[in-house]
Amino acid sequence: MKLKNNITGTHIRLRTATEDDAQFILDLRLNPKLNKYLTKTDPSVEKQKEWLRAKLYQENDYHMIIESLKGEPLGVVAVYNINPLGKTFEWGRWIVKPEAPKFTGLESALLCYELAFDHLGLQKAIFGVMHENERVISFHRRFGATIVREDPDGPWFEFTKEDFEKVREKYLRFIQGKDEEQKKEDES
Repeated sequence: MKLKNNITGTHIRLRTATEDDAQFILDLRLNPKLNKYLTKTDPSVEKQKEWLRAKLYQENDYHMIIESLKGEPLGVVAVYNINPLGKTFEWGRWIVKPEAPKFTGLESALLCYELAFDHLGLQKAIFGVMHENERVISFHRRFGATIVREDPDGPWFEFTKEDFEKVREKYLRFIQGKDEEQKKEDES
């Protein structure tokens, strides 16, 4: 599905991916430093475009480009498997360029939750992470997500709208505080 509007934060925004983003997404997915925990991807740009076309018109799936406020693509992320009746969703397919600004990952997570909880009216994220992906497991734990079960591939987390409300301001202040530090550095 397409976002009605971009979701904009302090440094970045989320916008709906388009077929024109296929090469960028493919480059991220084929990067050996970034694809260790991803399913294998066909190296064809045409196949990536086909996949995007299917996902962009699939109900209850949002595939987005993470970009700077100047429009530079920095990564990809998705909110998907939305259950409107249960008000649940998954999010992932999250890849950020290694050279992206320092807080791109954190801010993109905040914006995903903002999209799901504030714009779509959902109540709970349910998502899995592979055991070996220790950095992402650690990130979700620090963020306040709770492990609710384990399967052979890894833990499954839950994160509710109430959980988000508890941490939102803390992380927004952190990001905005770093923005002020950067502005001071730029001025000196």
